[in-house]
Amino acid sequence: MLYSSESYTESYESMDLVSTNTTNDLNMGKTVSTEASTGGVAKYWIARMRYKIDSKSWASKATEVCKIGADGEFLGYV
Repeated sequence: MLYSSESYTESYESMDLVSTNTTNDLNMGKTVSTEASTGGVAKYWIARMRYKIDSKSWASKATEVCKIGADGEFLGYV
């Protein structure tokens, strides 16, 4: 899941969900990806994954907040 916001926030819950992708079975060595456009505007972004291993409980992890420029250039983590 990709979340973005034009203003800085530390939580994906305060951002807009702009892109998502899912798979029912992601095998070792395989990947799943999603992408979104900046729309020509510099934005703050968080990528988050939600996963379940075998019969364990659901878990999630998120990246730190990063800033991406209007042209898609990575401006760093904030």
